[in-house]
Amino acid sequence: MIDLSVMAAWKTVVEFGVKWRISPGVPWCTAGFKVQIALTARIGEWASIGERASIGEWARIGEGASIGEGARIGERASIGERASIGERARAIADLGSYEGYRKILCEVKGVAYIGAGCHWFTLAKAKKHWAKRKDRPITQAMIPFAEKIAKLNKLRFK
Repeated sequence: MIDLSVMAAWKTVVEFGVKWRISPGVPWCTAGFKVQIALTARIGEWASIGERASIGEWARIGEGASIGEGARIGERASIGERASIGERARAIADLGSYEGYRKILCEVKGVAYIGAGCHWFTLAKAKKHWAKRKDRPITQAMIPFAEKIAKLNKLRFK
């Protein structure tokens, strides 16, 4: 796990009522990036945190996960190892890890997205991508589940 106690010494700024910590430059957060990371959060080794990412109390980010610019990870959320969440995304549900990759359902501007390994695409494009993959039967079975969660969250498919 990454030691977040170093953040206590980071410079802070307030913009429009939001308190940001400014990274001095560490392997997991580029110098000058503004982030909000609760000191109770746990972040795995080799994770990377993007500009203006917000990570809530008691959140857990797995090893090698990548959290994009402006992404929000809520309180007590758990983002698994090698998960990918794109820019300005809000994590909705961890869909599990199988066939070598963790799948995360996210929302960006009201649209359902899937992060899986290095892939980051809309749920509609993910469905089309995996429909052709005979080596991904569990992933194909996950799609209706992801669609149902997206519908319950009133997300659009593109």
